[in-house]
Amino acid sequence: MRYVLLCLPFIILGCSSEEAEDPTNPVDTDTPPTTSTTSTTSTTSTTTTATTTPPADLIDNTYVIDISSGTWIQPAGVGFIIGSLLEQELLLGITDIQGPDLYIIGALSDGVSGQDLCTTTFTTPTPADFSADPYFELITNEIVLSVSGADLIIADVAISGTFSADLSQMQDMSFAGIVDTSSLDIQPGETCDLLGLFGVSCAPCPAPSTNNTCLAIEVVDLTGQGVSGPLQTVTEADIAADPNCL
Repeated sequence: MRYVLLCLPFIILGCSSEEAEDPTNPVDTDTPPTTSTTSTTSTTSTTTTATTTPPADLIDNTYVIDISSGTWIQPAGVGFIIGSLLEQELLLGITDIQGPDLYIIGALSDGVSGQDLCTTTFTTPTPADFSADPYFELITNEIVLSVSGADLIIADVAISGTFSADLSQMQDMSFAGIVDTSSLDIQPGETCDLLGLFGVSCAPCPAPSTNNTCLAIEVVDLTGQGVSGPLQTVTEADIAADPNCL
C-alpha cells in the first residue's frame, strides 16, 4: 500500500513504456488477426454488412483487453487508482461455437508481446451466451490479475461486448466483479481504510472467504483488440515443467 501512496502522483500524470516482441510467444498482441467480411460493391459505393457470425471466422481468434483503459463506474471516484496499478492485460480466445454457446478461454498477457505462459489459463463454468450474436455475455468464477507485484483476486466476473462486423474487435465491452483488496495490504485492512478516506466502503467477500475486505468494480467503454494466434492452454503441470517459469 506504501507503493500505492507513493505512486499516486505518477498515476495522475500517467506514464508510458516501449515494449518488444517475443517471437516465441504463440500470441502476438501487435498483429491484427486475419478477418472476413461480406462486401457489396457498385459503381458508386461499397458497403460492409454483418449477419450471423460464421463460426469458422471467429474460432481461434484472440482479443486483448486493457481493463485500465476503460471508464470506471465502480468504485466511484477511485476506480482509476486500481486500474492504473494493473500490470497485465486480459486475453480472451474463442475456441468453439455451438449454436447460442460461445466457448472462451482466458489468459493474461506477459506484459511484452503475447501470452503469459507461466500463468494458468482459465475456462468458464458455462459457455458465454451468444444467442444475441454478435453480442455476448460471459460469466466466470474468478480471475487473478497482477497489481504492484501482488495477485489481485476478482470473483464473480461478468464480461460482455459486441464483435465488430469484421471480427477484428470486441466493442462496447464491460467488465464487472468483486475484488478482495486484502492482497494489496501490508497491514491488515489498510486498503479499505485508504478507500474509506474517499467515501468508499469495503464489504463482505463472497463465500467461502470470510474477509470483509471486498469491493465491487465495474468498468465500461472497453475494447478488445484482435491479435494474431490462438491462445495456448496452460496448466499447473505445464508451469511446473517449464524452466522459464522457475
